[in-house]
Amino acid sequence: MFAKLRTFAAILLSAALALAQTKSATTTKPTATDPNLLSKNPAARLHVSKGRAIYSARRQKCNWKSDPDCEADQLALVVDEANAALVVDQDYAAAHNLLGLAFTDQQKYDQAIEEFNQAISLLPNYYQAHQNLGLALAGKGNADAAVEEFYEALRLKPNSAEIHRDLGGVLLQSGHADEGMAELHEAIRLNPGDVDSHMMLGNVLFERGDYQGAAKEYGKAALLKPGFAEAHYNLGRTRHGSGNLDGAAAEYREAVRLRPNYAEAYNGLGGVLVDKGELDAGINYLHEALRLNPDLIQAHNNLGLALTQKGDLDGAIEEYRTSATLDPQSVLPHYRIGLILDSKGDLDGAIEEYKKALELDPGGAEGHFRLGRDLRDQGDLETALEELQLAARLNPTNGTYAKAASDLQQQLNH
Repeated sequence: MFAKLRTFAAILLSAALALAQTKSATTTKPTATDPNLLSKNPAARLHVSKGRAIYSARRQKCNWKSDPDCEADQLALVVDEANAALVVDQDYAAAHNLLGLAFTDQQKYDQAIEEFNQAISLLPNYYQAHQNLGLALAGKGNADAAVEEFYEALRLKPNSAEIHRDLGGVLLQSGHADEGMAELHEAIRLNPGDVDSHMMLGNVLFERGDYQGAAKEYGKAALLKPGFAEAHYNLGRTRHGSGNLDGAAAEYREAVRLRPNYAEAYNGLGGVLVDKGELDAGINYLHEALRLNPDLIQAHNNLGLALTQKGDLDGAIEEYRTSATLDPQSVLPHYRIGLILDSKGDLDGAIEEYKKALELDPGGAEGHFRLGRDLRDQGDLETALEELQLAARLNPTNGTYAKAASDLQQQLNH
């Protein structure tokens, strides 16, 4: 759960949040307590203004660059501007808040928390600092404390769509699905044009298998933010999940048109084309995905499947072994390697892979069935019967498992 919370915090600290943090300074007349103006030093205000601009634009700027260090470099510039502001005015709450934002994106959560707390000590009613402190605490894995900060931020700013959105995200990631969705719906009610809220709600619906509902939210995000590659990528996922392969391919193509270095979208497109039987084209797109991101696990799995269908079994095994190395806790590559080795008649190798898969997922009925079948074919009938009976117990509705166990029991009785 903590890993999910860390990922969630990194996602939410986006340009949209940065814009929300500065909204009062850019779209309405600043109040006397505007944290961005609570410095009498014009140089400090200038550094914070420059830092906010860099922070807000960094992702859009880096989306078009192949340099993997682009965003890190931009965040370093934000840190420099915030620190420069604090050199001339160490009590500038907005500078501490900005520095905390950059530290959170760098996953330096303890430092971020320290900066947000300093901002709040200087300006207790600084609702953005409470909101951002909640995100940093979520990133560190402290969901309960994060929720408390969001509630405090809402006390100070009751009708903030952004705070409801961020609170909803943390509630979702900490297992409070109904409460989290309610917060996202409230965020959208307050601000129907908030792209992030639509995307987050779409993600929840997608995970629940509600592809139609998810597509509706992703579609709204795409309309609200033209050129938003992620929205088209997620629309591709929903089309793929619902079986609309042509629609999925069209959305993935649009995503890679908008962002030519979008490895995940190339992977999605390759997977769809493989499902359509266009193996050569699918394999080419999967290779492109891996060129852009050699550690993209799903692309290795998809390429393994494509190469299996193409008849390149050794190449497929190589892809699955890479996948298993990248994700040692994944059952899928071991299971698929077992299937390939079975097809090649390598029972010893297949048995070894099925055992590895079952070490990771002892409740996998299909794994126990295939292991039992191979042990039977090897002549280890007693152990085979144990595996087949276990498969039948784990999935009592599967007649194939029950029959295989019954047939072997009869053989042993005779």
